[in-house]
Amino acid sequence: MLRVVRLPGLAALFCLITAASAHAQTVIITNAPQGTSLEFVLENNVEGTAMADAMGVATVVANEAHLGTRQMDAVVLVDNCGTTRRVLVLDKSAQEPPAGTCTRTEMNGVFLVQRITTLVVNVGNMPPTLLQRQGPAPAAWLQPTNSGSVVRIPYKRHFVVSAGYGLMQYRNFPTVACGNINGCIYDKVSESPTGALAYWLMPYLAAEGGYMRFSRLNAGTEGTTFNFGSDLEGGAFTASALGAIPGKKWTVFGKLGANYQGSTFTTHETVFDAGAGNENGMRLVAGGSQTLQYHTAGWGWQWGGGVEYWLTKQVGVYGEVGKFFINGSDTNGGEGTTSDTANHVFAGVKLRIPSFF
Repeated sequence: MLRVVRLPGLAALFCLITAASAHAQTVIITNAPQGTSLEFVLENNVEGTAMADAMGVATVVANEAHLGTRQMDAVVLVDNCGTTRRVLVLDKSAQEPPAGTCTRTEMNGVFLVQRITTLVVNVGNMPPTLLQRQGPAPAAWLQPTNSGSVVRIPYKRHFVVSAGYGLMQYRNFPTVACGNINGCIYDKVSESPTGALAYWLMPYLAAEGGYMRFSRLNAGTEGTTFNFGSDLEGGAFTASALGAIPGKKWTVFGKLGANYQGSTFTTHETVFDAGAGNENGMRLVAGGSQTLQYHTAGWGWQWGGGVEYWLTKQVGVYGEVGKFFINGSDTNGGEGTTSDTANHVFAGVKLRIPSFF
């Protein structure tokens, strides 16, 4: 038992020494089936091959002259070719070579590859997973995976900027604006531009902050003795946790969070001049106009979900549906309050921005 425990450590130490002594890019595969060989392709160059050892680890170091001192934003592809695992590191703008009869997996994200970069690909996972370090790989990365333990999903963290436009349908605005006045004409749906910035910590988890604007909703009517008009407009900052089921092109996501809204409700009303009289005759009763306005702000919940489709590695489109709970109290200490819900539908574009944190 003691020998079995030491072997993984010795294999890891050997790989670390190999990686540390190299001054060029290094690719290591772990948990490879017995008899598996590693082939490392850097841009258009086959850097070499190596056979996995008894612990399922194989290492190939690139020719230092091929990348030199420059660095590149790269995509990483892993081809399963039977007893060979081919790891391709390509500039993100380069054309991918055909996979042939191999099964290809693209690692999710864009990776900064420098002279000192080490990539560790766990080919024991389905699909393969990737860990990256600017320098030698830690020994823990090279240990065989215990099939009974939880496998962490390595991921290249990144930002996603989104911009969209959509519709919000309010539930309570007609009741608040019109009351019980017959013939009141009102809006229930506003147009809403929106934007957000998300930081993806893992393929399935992100934090997002954003802002959305509510276009003006109007309500009003005119009677024989009066007319009035009311409107509501505002916007909200949002903070959400995102969960996702990622895919190569399609991603299904859901979100749950809070919003802080600020909105202004304004009413203009006019009472017309009218005649009034009794047995002593008629007299004119003057009308008048007034404007009532209050501003509210406060926190509310929100939830939603949708799908996104990535046209390229950096650019995608999305659609989203959900609900906002809009609450607030008068910022001037008055009695005005806002309490409403709004269903929303958004669509827009997303841009993936690499992060090297």
